[in-house]
Amino acid sequence: MCASTILLHYAASTGKTYLAPLPQGYGGEFGPNLKSLCLLFAHLCNMTEPKIADLLANVGILISDGQI
Repeated sequence: MCASTILLHYAASTGKTYLAPLPQGYGGEFGPNLKSLCLLFAHLCNMTEPKIADLLANVGILISDGQI
């Protein structure tokens, strides 16, 4: 199984590590909600990729122009 297709969770209360498949729609670092938000900014707000990246960086999400 590829590292990008599993979710690893450590539960400190039980001392166990759990592996599970990622939910549908996740590919790479960012999920479907962020992808939808970027599409909304680009098409409805007429924002360029660098401007979207600047906006996301201002709220703590570091993403390259190429990922947008």
